[in-house]
Amino acid sequence: MKNAKMEKYLIRERVKEQRCLYCGAEREDLYYRDVEIDGKEAYQAVDCMICKGQFTETYSFRALY
Repeated sequence: MKNAKMEKYLIRERVKEQRCLYCGAEREDLYYRDVEIDGKEAYQAVDCMICKGQFTETYSFRALY
């Protein structure tokens, strides 16, 4: 696998498993900040206590019919 494809694959797997996007630390090593809601989207900043990485999770609200 090419490097860029591998990075995308790892990020996708880490998001699915709720792990740090940078080092793969487990959920219990992540600190989730308060959720901010803006219209149909919500944002939550996440800090990794292992590698000190920071990222933001984005959630979209959609109607179910």
